[in-house]
Amino acid sequence: MKNILIGAALAATVATGVTAQELSYGRLIANYGMVSTLGGDADITILGAEVGIQVQEFDFWLNGTQLTLSPDGAPFNVTADVTTIGAGYSFGGEYRVDVSSTDLGLGFGGGGGINIGLDEIGVAYDNGTYFGRLSFADVNQPIPGLDGIYSLNVGYNISEEAKVSLSVHDIDESSGSIDPIYILSGEYDTGRWGVKLDAASTNLLGTDLTLVALGGNYQFNNQWGIRGAYTNIDAGGTDIDAYRLGGTYNINDTYTVYAGLTQADLGGTTIDGFNVGISMDFGSK
Repeated sequence: MKNILIGAALAATVATGVTAQELSYGRLIANYGMVSTLGGDADITILGAEVGIQVQEFDFWLNGTQLTLSPDGAPFNVTADVTTIGAGYSFGGEYRVDVSSTDLGLGFGGGGGINIGLDEIGVAYDNGTYFGRLSFADVNQPIPGLDGIYSLNVGYNISEEAKVSLSVHDIDESSGSIDPIYILSGEYDTGRWGVKLDAASTNLLGTDLTLVALGGNYQFNNQWGIRGAYTNIDAGGTDIDAYRLGGTYNINDTYTVYAGLTQADLGGTTIDGFNVGISMDFGSK
């Protein structure tokens, strides 16, 4: 929670204390949701803060997200935190190098928790038509058999509205039981409406895993919008299907409120959920 508050304070400071040339972007979100199953209900809250500062060819960013799961009747809450701080340098008009440090935390009430850190370095290229990024993330806590993650992403802007990309993520670990993760994505966005398709596959401990997600959105006018998504996960022949339908209302250029309904079928077990939230955006990312 401390990192979320630091990010929120930094975002507010940047929004009021720097010039337009230095400010790149900022975002704050607050989200409340509830899920319901045969086993009971659970409340979910999400708080997030993100801010970035541009100083000539250098840029710096800080973001953090905290998720709190509160099952009815449980003696404690489960919290998950992700915080990243990073810096980048762009040169030659098409190249960029960046470094970042990410902390992932999982807590169980007052009974302790788990923390994993990732230190990443990446090199990117983007000429407006073709783009790509190569990176390595080092796990900075000793985890037996796990050294880091290599990632490669390449893409092509077909037009101003359409683009496709392919990414490969290879986990450097000693057991040999985790295959590389392949993700193929395609997107078409006119500004008024858009669709996006993602497909991912890997093999984990001898089990084939695939994911297909199709999402879309439509903006009726400058204020009202609708969005929906369908996701299918196949884990060794067991299917998980999830559907989501939601709406957005832009109060102004800064504030947006949103709400949505979700239903997931986990091998015959149905989970229903809803969420409401508000976001604040400033600058241009």
